[in-house]
Amino acid sequence: MNRPEILRRFNTLYLGDSVLQQVILETGGAQCLLRFNVGKVLKGEGASIFDPEAGFEPALLRLHDVKSVEFRGGAYQLNSTVVDFGASPSEDSDYIEFAFELTGGIDPKSFMVEFRVIARNFEIGTVDPEAL
Repeated sequence: MNRPEILRRFNTLYLGDSVLQQVILETGGAQCLLRFNVGKVLKGEGASIFDPEAGFEPALLRLHDVKSVEFRGGAYQLNSTVVDFGASPSEDSDYIEFAFELTGGIDPKSFMVEFRVIARNFEIGTVDPEAL
């Protein structure tokens, strides 16, 4: 799948106000698994969040072929509420930069952090509790 199609698909996700519950880095498989309390797939870019195409509680966002992971904005204090999120082409033409702005924690200097993952693709679905 090409980057424009992957970006288009990601732009149909809604993770706003969801809570990031778990981060798993599978180094051998080059994957990053993000478990949220809820996630939605909208019927199209900009469609209503109140009439989604699909919903998952909890939701598992699986990022494939991960190149790197980075936290920006200070020490990560397990900030968990998603304030903003998005995807854009990375500098490397084969990858996409997935970004999640998170809020919470106890240190005012790190109240907002940005979690960035450079990866090639993603999928979203339900969580198999026994698999995590």
